[in-house]
Amino acid sequence: MNYKPNRGGHAPGFLRDAFQEWVEEEDQEKNTVIIDDAEKPLQWLCGQLWNCIDGLPGPDCYMLDVPCGSTYAQAARWVLNTMKQKI
Repeated sequence: MNYKPNRGGHAPGFLRDAFQEWVEEEDQEKNTVIIDDAEKPLQWLCGQLWNCIDGLPGPDCYMLDVPCGSTYAQAARWVLNTMKQKI
């Protein structure tokens, strides 16, 4: 069964990897990610991970200041909420 962001489940690795790469960037003000050699808005990626049940690795939770054990969905929602507050 294919992953459908609106239904949740395990997101594809390339989406999780792109999110992790963004988290580990020194410049988290950057609002784009690279997926398959194409630049995508960070908001798009967060939408793709909105219901992802996979756990975000502990070091990445620490870097985002979200509770250890958070899912990609929780982290993506936190990122979007933080972005909205900065506007």
